[in-house]
Amino acid sequence: MQLPAQVTYNDLVLLGSLLYSGIDIVFDWDAFSSCHRPMHGWLLVSYAIVVACRCLHMVGKRNQQADGGDFLLNLRQKGTVAKVVLSAMWLVAMPVFTLWTFVGTWWLYETMHYTPRCLPTGAHTWFMVMWQALSYAWILVHAVLGGVAGLLEGRLRRAEGDLRQIVDADVLARWGDGFTQLPGYNSLPHRMSAFGADDSLGGLTAAEILSLPGVASYEEKAVSCESCSTCDCPICLAGFQQGESVRTLGGCGHCFHRCCIDLWLLRSSECPLCKRNVNSKDKAFNDDKTAALPAPEVAESTMRNRGSVIV
Repeated sequence: MQLPAQVTYNDLVLLGSLLYSGIDIVFDWDAFSSCHRPMHGWLLVSYAIVVACRCLHMVGKRNQQADGGDFLLNLRQKGTVAKVVLSAMWLVAMPVFTLWTFVGTWWLYETMHYTPRCLPTGAHTWFMVMWQALSYAWILVHAVLGGVAGLLEGRLRRAEGDLRQIVDADVLARWGDGFTQLPGYNSLPHRMSAFGADDSLGGLTAAEILSLPGVASYEEKAVSCESCSTCDCPICLAGFQQGESVRTLGGCGHCFHRCCIDLWLLRSSECPLCKRNVNSKDKAFNDDKTAALPAPEVAESTMRNRGSVIV
């Protein structure tokens, strides 16, 4: 039997177990009447919240974008349904379940203290203790996920801050104003973990880029374009026009539109053509790295990575 993509066999086991336990509680409903607290009612509500959380998660995954990453970790979901479900999970379902678990712990303590023999014979007592232990483990897992989601969101905002620092009229005219908004944590480099200390997008920081020399206006200064004989920007493939701001990299002499290469340098500290590190002062290291990259692969690499300029 083929299950829907969002449903797993673990979900079926969970639902079957909770359904069986719920039916058992209903049949023994009157046996709980002498308890100091309504533990049978607490269990049924706890089951319902868990099932609701799982259903919300499946609905959210079904309605998120294909490149949305883990549903609970990406706080920038697109689409109304995904946004509403994510908010319901973090702002309603999890707080309610956490509070209800605390209530259940207190009720179980009072029940065992005042009416220790009220529970039906069988496995109800140990099952309640086990269910509460599983509930706290589930809360802990989601607390960790929430912390990671918060850290990733913080890194996204700091990365967007770097993007905004290099924005000017030239950047907006060429790339528009939407590139400063990152869609989600998948936009961050893979090496940039949630717990890492490096807040860059994988290359230079905005301050390092702004401090680089080699910026000039094309109409004021002849630009030496070693990368191409037709004076086209190797990133956007558009020709240099008079009055445009260009940047010549000091390590290799390749020139680009400043707004193109600055965005590239946020992602990588290497020249997109020759792979020299723009910050490295070790000429031998840069020469060896350049020599290891054949000319056809330089052009191929540049075309392949053009899409990475817009973060």
